[in-house]
Amino acid sequence: MATKSKPCKILYTLPYNDERLNIFVPSLVVVDAPHRHHAEVGTSLVVAPGRLSEGDFSIADLRSRKIEAGNVR
Repeated sequence: MATKSKPCKILYTLPYNDERLNIFVPSLVVVDAPHRHHAEVGTSLVVAPGRLSEGDFSIADLRSRKIEAGNVR
């Protein structure tokens, strides 16, 4: 039986989970990971902002579909 997708804006998942991504079809997925990285998976932006305790951050612009990442240290 096929799973019906449920549109949502933001999904936080620990760890990254393709199954949840296919079910919820979010605009933005925030993933807990030790290092910063980002990708576009289907119609979703997947962002691992890194560790705030290390000064890492990421800013996602959902309209332009761009992600800015940096470190405050």
